[in-house]
Amino acid sequence: MVRGSYSDWSPVTSGVPQGSVLGPVMFLIYVNEIPGIITSTAKLFADDTKIYRQINNIDDSIALQIDLTTLDLWADRWQMKFNSTKCEVMRITHNKDKKSTRYNISSTVLRNVSNYKDLGVIMTSDLKWSKHVEQIVHKANKVLGLLKRTVGGKNKDIFSNLYKTLVRPILEYACPVWSPHLIKDIDEIEKIQRRASRIALGQRRQEMAYTERPLKLLGLLSNGRLVSNNPLQLVEKISHIPDKITESVLHKVYQRLFNVALPDDFPINSTWQFKLVGFSFVLARDLAYIGSLFRLGDNYYANIVSVLAFTSGLYKNNSYSDVLEINDTEIFGVRVRIFKPVNKTDESPGSKSNEEILLPGVIYFHGGGWTIGSLDGYDDFCRRLAVSAQVIVVSADYRQAPRYIYPTQFNDCYNVAVGLLNHGKDHGVDVTRVMLVGDSSGGNLAAAVSHYLAEVSEMHCRQNYLRAQILIYPALQFLDFNLPSYTANAVNDILSQEDHVNFVSLYLNGSADLVEILLSGNHSQHLIKTKYMGYLKKSTPGITWLPQPKTTLPPVLLEALTQSKASPLMAQDFRGVPPTFVITANFDVLRDEGFLYVERLRDANIEVQHKNYQSFHGFVTLATEGGPARTAEGDEAFADIVQFVKNMVST
Repeated sequence: MVRGSYSDWSPVTSGVPQGSVLGPVMFLIYVNEIPGIITSTAKLFADDTKIYRQINNIDDSIALQIDLTTLDLWADRWQMKFNSTKCEVMRITHNKDKKSTRYNISSTVLRNVSNYKDLGVIMTSDLKWSKHVEQIVHKANKVLGLLKRTVGGKNKDIFSNLYKTLVRPILEYACPVWSPHLIKDIDEIEKIQRRASRIALGQRRQEMAYTERPLKLLGLLSNGRLVSNNPLQLVEKISHIPDKITESVLHKVYQRLFNVALPDDFPINSTWQFKLVGFSFVLARDLAYIGSLFRLGDNYYANIVSVLAFTSGLYKNNSYSDVLEINDTEIFGVRVRIFKPVNKTDESPGSKSNEEILLPGVIYFHGGGWTIGSLDGYDDFCRRLAVSAQVIVVSADYRQAPRYIYPTQFNDCYNVAVGLLNHGKDHGVDVTRVMLVGDSSGGNLAAAVSHYLAEVSEMHCRQNYLRAQILIYPALQFLDFNLPSYTANAVNDILSQEDHVNFVSLYLNGSADLVEILLSGNHSQHLIKTKYMGYLKKSTPGITWLPQPKTTLPPVLLEALTQSKASPLMAQDFRGVPPTFVITANFDVLRDEGFLYVERLRDANIEVQHKNYQSFHGFVTLATEGGPARTAEGDEAFADIVQFVKNMVST
């Protein structure tokens, strides 16, 4: 119809009328019968047709040529001729032999090619993706050059949005298909990010060593990492290949598990456990990320808590339930879970009942980077500790980042300690025999509370000092995240250098905004010649006053650098700190600050026991009874903890 006038009806017995509204639909109806008229496999997209089959002998080649002839005759019948000049043949093989059977359509010999652009992705005969990477990098660089000339580093937020809108789609298009596995291809892609981060931050090449930190600062991700590790690849497989769900999932699990990198000189007897724990944390992050994409859970970190609690529950068998009383309650407004051993009551005259017997108490602060720990995740460990040492374990459910930041976590833990020391009898605890125990970030909180109690115990605790503290691979300082143990274990799937710094940033600031400055060390440059840096053996103190930083830093970060509430290693006075057992792991970013803290304790004449185990971060508390991550080192450390507790409460 044109201007209200209709054309006359015309008979159409073959072909597809050009220019008609329903032309594309008619075309698809016609070509959709192609797969049924040939013996080879056919794939159709719009007016593109691909046919393929495995060629093992001359008969297979003849069958393929027959299919081409069949298609030519079919097209001729329906007046839709193939454009033979655009038809090509590509052999998928690693065979270097250039000889191949010649194929033809309409007497035109088809050209043999080694690569072909299919729906925007360059396929090659050896199924490698370097040529495709080369093409998209060239295209992305042209667009990035345009952004540099028009926007540059004038406004990093605008640049970031333009980058994610115009450049990243080029690099990510169809990435589940061509995900690069060659380091050189990943490097080529990441060069785009290096250039983008320099442009956005207004820096020259020589001014900035590239890491992923500038990308996170700008809200950009490393596409090289993205296309090789993106968990959405797994979602894509599950959504579009339902008949191969099991195969795809198992293959992805296999890749994740066996691609966990081992540290140098790692003991062979714990290799499997290290890979399993590393894989579990990688999987937890992937699942939490997928959940956040679908708006499941409160946020990404809350999702990690849920995943880790679920996985720990898989090996939870409610052990020791017959010899423990377990209840959830509150102490000074903080939720706690109390594990109380049930002792057999002596029936003889004058004997005390279970209610009258006061047992030693252990206050446990769980780890998880002040962010992703939970009572459920540490339930098994607390059960074992309560029964093995015959103590009442009070596990504190302190509030966590990023919703709550420092000093909320410290305040909650301090309130639990003060509450139990003042009213422990209400829970069956002998307040003269109370210990603090914590692992990782929980070790940080335990040490911080111990130091603070040493200062104010007479006022708040009626002179009931702590009997001891046990710090299990604790985080003890925020001045320097480039100590030897950080650099030696920088890339670690259980706890990497950047993972830990990210947790610290969430703890102090509620976001990852501080990661870049913390890793660079610029946050503590003003303390270089002070006693605080001397505690790290980094310099000889020459300044007795506290200088101000040259750059603007959040007040909470400035406080955390030097105050024992956040950084126990920086404490000015160790008087009153109880006897201490410090556990460190040799293949852990936190190892060195544990050693430094032990040295300061000894210098202050504090009774201290220290043991460095040839294991990884989490080896003590993750080694659940009967669980697959259990190690000989974990059993040894747990036995050492139990013995230390018994020794302390018996004196």
